[in-house]
Amino acid sequence: MSINYKQLSLLIVLLFVFSCKEEISEKVKPNPDDKEDPVDLPTDGPTLATDSTLEVMTWNLEFFPLDGDPNVVSVVARMIDSLDVDLIGFQEIDDMSEFQRLDNLLTEWEGKVVSNSAGLNLAYMWRSSSFTSVSSVTSILTSDINYFAGRPPIMIEVTHKNGQVARVVNLHMKCCENGQARRKEASSRLKSFLDTNYPNDKILVVGDYNEEINDSNGAYDNFTDDPNYKFADLTIEEGSSSYWSYPSYPSHIDHILVSNELFNSIVNTQTMKLNQNYSKYLFDVSDHLPVMTIIK
Repeated sequence: MSINYKQLSLLIVLLFVFSCKEEISEKVKPNPDDKEDPVDLPTDGPTLATDSTLEVMTWNLEFFPLDGDPNVVSVVARMIDSLDVDLIGFQEIDDMSEFQRLDNLLTEWEGKVVSNSAGLNLAYMWRSSSFTSVSSVTSILTSDINYFAGRPPIMIEVTHKNGQVARVVNLHMKCCENGQARRKEASSRLKSFLDTNYPNDKILVVGDYNEEINDSNGAYDNFTDDPNYKFADLTIEEGSSSYWSYPSYPSHIDHILVSNELFNSIVNTQTMKLNQNYSKYLFDVSDHLPVMTIIK
């Protein structure tokens, strides 16, 4: 078969194009920063947050940074920078040095991560200008570490510029059905600790509870049966599954518990649907969505 000059030239061009395409696909790793800009992020409705309200959020960051990808750190930093929130309790900080890098990227924020024997560490970050006083971060219930799956809760006390003084506990309960007995015992010991030591304080307990509030014979019945406590996010759990914090299951297992001293101060509680503007969120960032409450 004979090939004329024009056909030969076209064949050479096509071979060059496809060889270049193959080389690029092999050598260039997609950068999530180049694909989508996670700013102006939607939530489940108007945040109702103002400069004078205290916003507290819980966020499980799934083995942060997920898959050890350093790009995740900058994506999370830009997300935090875009959110109207004052204090965040994080769970599953796997790499403490990468958390420090996240803290360094957010110049208007301060952060503290606390290591534990389980390796999935707990942390706080807070917007410096929002608070007149922030205590040191302490671990609590360390003698009950087994019930908390090797991750004893951490606690911080903050004074917001609006005058609110709150004590915020951050926890990550044992997962899965076989952990229910340990969650129940951990919940019992946590409640006893709070009732004994801080009976009149404004308390928030944020975190990954690894169980829905309304589970039958649930681990947290000791709190729901006590009129001095309530879960600020209960209406989320009882509402549409599209707003649940663990969408892949789906279930709602990330909660914010508050004491009665704050009942009349809660403006709104909502799921922060960060996966709406950043479609790769569940693959690149976390399998959990944050939950935030606003306090006046």
